[in-house]
Amino acid sequence: MTNTEMLQFLEDIAKKHGYKQLPLDLSQQYRKMYLDHIPNSLKISGNDLTVIKDINGYVIANGYDRIVIGDYSAYLEISPNQIVQRNLFLKIGQEYRVHDPKYADKVKYVWYTTTSFCHL
Repeated sequence: MTNTEMLQFLEDIAKKHGYKQLPLDLSQQYRKMYLDHIPNSLKISGNDLTVIKDINGYVIANGYDRIVIGDYSAYLEISPNQIVQRNLFLKIGQEYRVHDPKYADKVKYVWYTTTSFCHL
């Protein structure tokens, strides 16, 4: 599956299931697929030496702690000290996660994107 096909797949299942917990059989199937598509250069347990870049070459982080595989994708878990903040900003429309007192202390993650996608 190409990167474009994977992104479309992820978008489709999110729309279909609304990010709700998936039935066990689908969860296992999708998680195996995500695991199979992790590049060989990345380790599940993390790596402090791996430079993480977006598709346009902007450095996002110097290292990562681990890869977490969920029902809706595989995610890099990155410590604040590994992040290259100058190349990141809050995704447009996601500011409430930080600035709205109703959500700021309750969100599980903050959605950042790279400066190469600032027009999105």
